[in-house]
Amino acid sequence: MWLVKPANIITDHGLLSGLSDDDHLQYLLRNVLTTHGDIFSRNASVIQRIAPNTDGKILTTHNIGSLPTWEPPLAEFARIGKYENDAYGGALGAIIDESNGILYHGCAYNILKINLFNFSLIANVATGYPYGLQLDSTYLYYIHFLGTEGLYRLLLSDFSTINFLDLSAYITGWGSAYHTKCCAIDTKNNLIYIGGTGGATSNGTVVKVNTSTFAYVADIDLGNYTTVNGMCIDAANQKLYLACLNRYVKKIRLDTFAVEATYDAGTPNSDFSNVFLNNDKTLLFAIRQNGEVHCLKTSNMNILFDKITGLGTIHAGDIDASAGYLYLATWANPSKIIVIRTNDCTVRTSFDLSNGEGYGIALTVDKTRGHHYVGCYIDPLRIVKIRSFD
Repeated sequence: MWLVKPANIITDHGLLSGLSDDDHLQYLLRNVLTTHGDIFSRNASVIQRIAPNTDGKILTTHNIGSLPTWEPPLAEFARIGKYENDAYGGALGAIIDESNGILYHGCAYNILKINLFNFSLIANVATGYPYGLQLDSTYLYYIHFLGTEGLYRLLLSDFSTINFLDLSAYITGWGSAYHTKCCAIDTKNNLIYIGGTGGATSNGTVVKVNTSTFAYVADIDLGNYTTVNGMCIDAANQKLYLACLNRYVKKIRLDTFAVEATYDAGTPNSDFSNVFLNNDKTLLFAIRQNGEVHCLKTSNMNILFDKITGLGTIHAGDIDASAGYLYLATWANPSKIIVIRTNDCTVRTSFDLSNGEGYGIALTVDKTRGHHYVGCYIDPLRIVKIRSFD
C-alpha cells in the first residue's frame, strides 16, 4: 500500500498559525547567547545577551525598566589619600599623563609636576593661574585664568621654557577677567581649540591654533550670551562640543568650523560648565552649574534620558568612558563626589570628602591605575586621591 503525500501539507515550522520560526526557547537562546559565560535578560520587548565582564564585577539590577549592568563593588569608591603643600595656593586646572604616571596640576601662579606612584612633587614652574591644561608629546598647553587672553605652552623636556600666543584680538570683552575658559586638543591634526568670551555682550568664541607653528588659524563667534565654559572633542568625527553660558550646549563641525546644532535647556540663568563624551561618542553628558546632568544624543543634540537634578553646584568633572562612569565634584566644603552611570544617566553612588577638602575645581581620572584626583580651590593646596576601582 502506498501513501500519497497531501498537496497542502505544511513543512515550514514558521507557517504554523500563531507560531514563529524562533518560538522554541532553545532556538532563541542559541541565537542570542554567543560566548561562553553569557547570560540573558529581557529589555522592553526581546530577550538579549549580557556578556561576561571583568573578573570581580557584580551584576547589579536597577529600577523597573532598566537593564542590569556590571558594576564594581561600591566599597571600591573611596578616598585613599591627599597631597597637601603649604607653599602653594588653591588648585586650578589639571591633566594626567597616564603613560608616565604624572599629574600636572595648576595652582595659584604655579604648575606642579606630581609623581602618581608615590604622590610626591617632582618639579614646579612659576606662571599665572593655569587652567584648561592639555598635552601632546612635547608641550603642556594652558590658559591664564586671570591674565592676558591667550595660550601658553610649557616645554615638557626642561619644564621651564614657556611660550605665549596673544589671542586678545579674539578673546576679549565682557567684564574685567575670566575671558579665556577652556581648551581641547586634536593631536592627530596638530590643532588646539580655545574657548571663552569674544564680545561685550558675552558672545561665545572659539579660536583655532596650529600647535606645530603655534599660530592663530581661525575663530568663530557664537553669538550673544554664549561664553564657552567647557569643551570636549571627537577628533575622529571632526566634532567639537561646547558647554556655554546660560542654557546652551553647541556642536561645532570642525571641517567647516561652524555651528552644526544647539541644545537649549530652556530654563535660563544657570551655565553649563562642561561636557563629556561616552565611549562610542554617541552620548554627550552636559554638566550644569546648578547641579543638573543632561544626557544628549550626539546625532541630533536631543536629550535622551530624564535629566539628573539636585546634585549641588558643580564646576569639576571627568569621565572614564571605557568603564562607564562620569565623576563629579561639588562646589562645597567638603566636596561631594558623585558617580554617574553613563549607560542610563543615573547616580550610582556619592560620598563626602573630609573637612577642609572643599570647592572641587578640577577632577581628573587616571584610568590606568584606577584612581581619580580632586583639586580643591582652597588654601593651602590640597589634591585628594580617590580609588575608582582595583
